[in-house]
Amino acid sequence: MTISKRTGKILTLILAFIMSVALVVALKTYLTDSQIQISFNVSPSVTGKYRATFYFTDEKGKNIDQNNTNNIVSQDKKFTSGEYTQIEFKTLIKPHKKLQKFQLTLNYLGDPNKVEGSSADIKEIQLNREPIDLLKDHLNKITFKDNNAIYIQPNDLNLRPRYTHLALYGVLIIIFIGTGVFYNLLRFVLNQRARQHTRSADLAFIIVITVTIMIPAMGINTTPNISSPDENRMLSEYKPFFTDDWQHPINLNYMKDFENWFNDRFGIRKKLVTTQKRIQLAINKVVYVPHAGACQKSNNWCFNLMDGGTEIDDFFGRLSFRERDIEYIYKIAFNTKKQIYVLIYPIKTEIYPEKVEFLKQNKKSELHFSDRAYTELKKINLPNLHIINVASIFKEEKKRSPDKLLYFIDEHHVTEYGNKVVVEYLNKLLKTNYATVNLDNLYHPENLNIASGEFLTKNNTWSDYWNTMIYGQTWGNVFGHSNRKKLNNYFKPHKYQVYSLSEKYRKDITFTFDAQCDANIHLHNSTVKKSSGYVLGKSFVETLSKMLATSFSDIYRRRINTSCGYRVLSSKEAILQIKKLDPDFVFIAYWVNGFFGFD
Repeated sequence: MTISKRTGKILTLILAFIMSVALVVALKTYLTDSQIQISFNVSPSVTGKYRATFYFTDEKGKNIDQNNTNNIVSQDKKFTSGEYTQIEFKTLIKPHKKLQKFQLTLNYLGDPNKVEGSSADIKEIQLNREPIDLLKDHLNKITFKDNNAIYIQPNDLNLRPRYTHLALYGVLIIIFIGTGVFYNLLRFVLNQRARQHTRSADLAFIIVITVTIMIPAMGINTTPNISSPDENRMLSEYKPFFTDDWQHPINLNYMKDFENWFNDRFGIRKKLVTTQKRIQLAINKVVYVPHAGACQKSNNWCFNLMDGGTEIDDFFGRLSFRERDIEYIYKIAFNTKKQIYVLIYPIKTEIYPEKVEFLKQNKKSELHFSDRAYTELKKINLPNLHIINVASIFKEEKKRSPDKLLYFIDEHHVTEYGNKVVVEYLNKLLKTNYATVNLDNLYHPENLNIASGEFLTKNNTWSDYWNTMIYGQTWGNVFGHSNRKKLNNYFKPHKYQVYSLSEKYRKDITFTFDAQCDANIHLHNSTVKKSSGYVLGKSFVETLSKMLATSFSDIYRRRINTSCGYRVLSSKEAILQIKKLDPDFVFIAYWVNGFFGFD
């Protein structure tokens, strides 16, 4: 088959045009670079429907003309008293404006007498998905006069809009050059094929390859602020070539940032990742994801890979210990004078090394994390500070009851049974109300297929306390968190002894979330004489708090990495909380990544 010169030109022009369109789609975020996104959390004292109106002020601090719809946006939404509701605005700004402040007006769409003199709280102000530093932890209150309440951001933003027209010119240049390059390249290829009496199948092959290359670019998801439940993380955001920083107007890491953004958002990505996981699951004995975890089909055990253990053979290798953690604990102990018990939890492989089948025996480190942490923390010489190496407790219990799991098989957290053992040890040590009572006999645990140790409720009710998880967190890190609820042909779910869902536990113990922050949970046991404990740490405080509630009338759980702000609770803040609550004891759950690393 011979392709005529005319036909070749038409085909190459069509293909070049398609490729150029794909480039425009891939770069379309440039066309919205002037879009600014701002979000608030608003909590009024009166329930009702409100109109929220937002606009910027100019560099002289004067309000931008309210007739300029490019800078003014509004929305109507129902707000519930005592609850925070997020409102989010997106607005376009003119390139020549330098914006200094912004104004938010809440208008009650009802009887003004109902809201006269009432207030609304505004917090968590974010501009372009970044917290405004000076207001990050500040709560702002505005008062209604008639039916209006106005909030004016007090600090200069020095926000300079991006020059969209430059980006547009760049896109046009890319289209022009790209069209020329693709046209001449394809023209050359097709002419060569024509001279060689190319068959129609060859031409079809070129077209298929070209379209295949274009599909990912044409299917890019440009929606901002997207989380991936399968990967338990936020997808990479697009970072433009031109920045808002006057001192650094050009993003020198643009190509790398673009690569990360494209890799997270190209078309059919989710299907390709799912297909990859299925192939791995079918053909491999161990499914391994760097920086996430590894799961073994031979015995169903999964192991978290953290802190330098990025290679399978190095999993037992480098485990860091942070000096700042010592300082953190020291400040709390020194300034509160409370009896403080630091519980050093070992990593799962210290207790169950025999379950790790994919590692060579000679690669296992003899110096475990818990031993090192115990040695370092014992150097803090304060009479009210007590260091407990939980590893020794767990090893003894494992000998005594080898069939009762101290850790979840498919995640790195301690089970409720494991922390029951810890609490029974503390009961004897502290001579608490249940020092001589067997908690198994008292609360009669149930064997349930629930592979999670965390509080998963939002409504403070037992009915939604647990989201049923067949597999654990590490499993989710490897296979995608949406798969935690799905059965498969290669891994089996397991049952664990669960105390907090037993009939007597639910009858005796109530729990409440702090309305302002889910880091704070109060557990109250109505059957125990007054005694209290303050529990501080990361995710290891979850099951520990539940089991401590069996022996104390009040347990105040303070988790330092939750949805109300992923940040470390400062030692100063912790000290203030302890002094206010005045607990009998303070318990600090300490794990391999301390207070400042990954959960």
